[in-house]
Order: sequence, then structure tokens, then C-alpha cells
Amino acid sequence: MTKKNRWLLRIFFWSYMLYIYLTVYLKGEVYSFLLLNTFLAYIPIEIGFYINYRQNNFWFFLLFLIWLLFFPNAPYELTDLFHL
Repeated sequence: MTKKNRWLLRIFFWSYMLYIYLTVYLKGEVYSFLLLNTFLAYIPIEIGFYINYRQNNFWFFLLFLIWLLFFPNAPYELTDLFHL
């Protein structure tokens, strides 16, 4: 993935989280959980940007384990959007 696409994805996620915060979370509506779910779904994407197979084995496996811990949150974002 090119650097331009990475930054576009980052800008999309952070603007979406800001939108959720300003429109849903501050009002205390039913869907206020979307902010946390979106952030938890963003973590494996950002870690995936930094995983490099050619780097030290220790850092690769550490980042991979952290990525694996947060990865199940990514499909939850899709189900949240589907149920809206």
C-alpha cells in the first residue's frame, strides 16, 4: 500500500471517529458505543502498516501478537454499520 493510501485511510478513520464523537457520543444516544468500536477496529489497521517481514523477529512477533489481539474488533465494525 502506498503512503498516500495509508494517509487517506488514516484521515478517513479519524474523521469518522470525530463525526461519531460530535454527533452521537456527545448526545448520549444509543449508538455511542460506535466510537470505541471504531477505535478498536483502527488499531489492527495501524499496526498492520508497521509489520515488516524483514525486521527483527522479536519486533515482528510482538507486533503480530498485538495485532492478533485487536483483530477481532475489525469485523465488529462491519456488523455495527450493518445494524445501523
